[in-house]
Amino acid sequence: MELNDIKIFIEIYNNKSISKTAEKLNYSQSNISTRLMKLEKEFHTPFFIRSKNGLEILPSAERLFKYCLKIVDLTTNLYSEFNIENEQVNIASTQLLSRLYYPLLFKQNTIFQLHTAPAKKLKRDFENKIFDILITHTQMTIGQDITEHRKSELLCWAQSELFTHNVEEQPTIIMSRDKSCPLRNASFQAITKYNLDMPIIEVDTLDLLFSLLHSTNSIALLPQKIIKDDTCLLEFSKFKAIPLNIFFYFHNKNHEKLLEALFL
Repeated sequence: MELNDIKIFIEIYNNKSISKTAEKLNYSQSNISTRLMKLEKEFHTPFFIRSKNGLEILPSAERLFKYCLKIVDLTTNLYSEFNIENEQVNIASTQLLSRLYYPLLFKQNTIFQLHTAPAKKLKRDFENKIFDILITHTQMTIGQDITEHRKSELLCWAQSELFTHNVEEQPTIIMSRDKSCPLRNASFQAITKYNLDMPIIEVDTLDLLFSLLHSTNSIALLPQKIIKDDTCLLEFSKFKAIPLNIFFYFHNKNHEKLLEALFL
């Protein structure tokens, strides 16, 4: 049992919902369900009953919840004993980038709180120092008290492994309806470059994009890391990977050093 699984269980218990927990932690619902099933298998007992109104808590879950709170509390005290900071760091990011980076951050010692919203609102709130860190795909003009770090990620076309052998039927291209989305713009550039004549479906949320991608003969442009972490997806190799610049902005240089140590 990992500390991250304990934290996820606490969120499931408090939210009484897989979907709300997934949305809060920026995981896919299938990932949250898998973590829960892993715990149930490890302890040889179910913890919840699924119903139309969400999850009903079983006595076994109440018992485990008490121990989980103690473990988190002891871990916090342990970090404090050895002078390891356990501060709260507020990160602002778009849906896509939060899904790319937050699962990694959530496993670390520091308590990261993630906030997602439209890019313009995130930028405004970051400049007003509501957030400590801003992760965005758009470069911004910065003042003297803000530092910038640039990172490049590869975008690749993804397809469900269920349909990779279906060479006769042409897949559908799925993309965001948000005109400021960099993946949408890169998708249209690829359509023009390769002179593609494929049906297109535009969606409003990342969860819907993944749901369609997993269940239909379709392709979508995604960061390569997300594709590799999703056991149901494979790279659609007919089209070349595309680099995407991602910008990290910090008010506090200690936070910059913290993220540099993790993955920058």
